[in-house]
Amino acid sequence: MRQSLAIGIVTYFPTKETVNRITNLDNLGYSFYVYDNTPGKDFWPRYTNGSVLRNGKNNGLGEGLKSLTQIAHDEGWSYLMYFDEDIIFTKETITWVNQWLCHWKDERVGLYWFNYHPKANKDYQEVAPHHLRVAVSACSLINLKAAKNIGWHTTRWFIEGLDYDFCLRLAQKNWKIMGVNHCPGIDAKSNQPGLKIITNQRLRLYRIQPWKRVFTFTWCLINLTWRSLYYPPRIYSYVFFRNIFTYWYDQLHAIFWTKWYKSIRK
Repeated sequence: MRQSLAIGIVTYFPTKETVNRITNLDNLGYSFYVYDNTPGKDFWPRYTNGSVLRNGKNNGLGEGLKSLTQIAHDEGWSYLMYFDEDIIFTKETITWVNQWLCHWKDERVGLYWFNYHPKANKDYQEVAPHHLRVAVSACSLINLKAAKNIGWHTTRWFIEGLDYDFCLRLAQKNWKIMGVNHCPGIDAKSNQPGLKIITNQRLRLYRIQPWKRVFTFTWCLINLTWRSLYYPPRIYSYVFFRNIFTYWYDQLHAIFWTKWYKSIRK
């Protein structure tokens, strides 16, 4: 089956595992784009099927996502499958997403978020998408026509709030946001820092965020709450305001379990 999407990744001091994963994409013949935020000299190999965009500066995730979606759109792609650099994915992941898109594609959807609730693998024909209000960039399939329609990703924020800002502007332009589960090969937790505990055969991650990041994201959520009150749909003001408390709960929850776990391990 012909590949119907390109792959995008933003990196910052990528690990050897990340570079090897990208090199493997090239060896398998997948079209991909990498935006590298690592300061300093260029260290990337030359690829046959992909390209690396960089200028030796850390320009932030927003600039990376905007650049990736723009170049993919300009080179004729309709969709970009985006992965954070610490997301593990396989050849089976790309094949499944490609087949799923060909079977379930809806031109009115601006963003598909894959494995937002990780579940057992299923055949792509059995997995219908579900409506969501917000999604994150990692493991997302971006409709490039929609991205262009809303003016791409914002660059006024460095990292925090980019995903929610993108989703709000999609909704304001009447694009749908959908979630898709049961995709094979995606692992969004193993490479994440933090406390990892396996309970009932499920990996639980407790990650304490830097306080600067917590306060920055809180400010972004307040900003988005006010914006969605003035520029509907207003249901998003409730979603963003609620997420302030959810985010702080997750931070305090991670602090408690991390300190408790370390105390009993002494």
